[in-house]
Amino acid sequence: CWPKALIGSFRSNQWGAGLEALGQSSSARAGLGEGGDPETMLPVSTHAGVVDFKVHAELLRVITYAMFWLMVLVSIFMTTVVMKQDLTDTPLVEVLGYNNICVYWDYSPAREIAALIYPFVELPLIGYLILNYLEVREFWHAGRISNGLYRFTQFIFPIKLVLAVLFRMIFVIEAFQNVRGHTVGFL
Repeated sequence: CWPKALIGSFRSNQWGAGLEALGQSSSARAGLGEGGDPETMLPVSTHAGVVDFKVHAELLRVITYAMFWLMVLVSIFMTTVVMKQDLTDTPLVEVLGYNNICVYWDYSPAREIAALIYPFVELPLIGYLILNYLEVREFWHAGRISNGLYRFTQFIFPIKLVLAVLFRMIFVIEAFQNVRGHTVGFL
């Protein structure tokens, strides 16, 4: 059973604040330790000065999708309604034979507006990737997944992070100058 959330602690005192993400051992997490939430199978801390919180990794994924589609819809509106751009003869059609979704942010000002919205796509995505990796690591520590799956996750995690960050190049490299460079973000 996959947990619904990860848990961490936010400790605050007169000298400042610190974040202890995933601050408990995997054995305490798996066995619920001193107390726990049977619904999420996660421990609940009762220490003074500690506020427990749940971070739903999948919520970050949903936010990523919602913000991506908001970016797409704004770009479609800007390109087709405001600018009334003809999309039948584009560099993408010339090279690929068809338009993909990024044709809607190939033209200014749609490209610049999409680039302004994109951090609201990228940041939750990176947060999701990190939390998902930590979740898999915790399952591995608890013996709930195989060594092979965990090793594959370790291998693919930095690649996913790099590709997520480099996706922004679709706003930097214009399709009219370099179609391959513009579309490489879709790896």
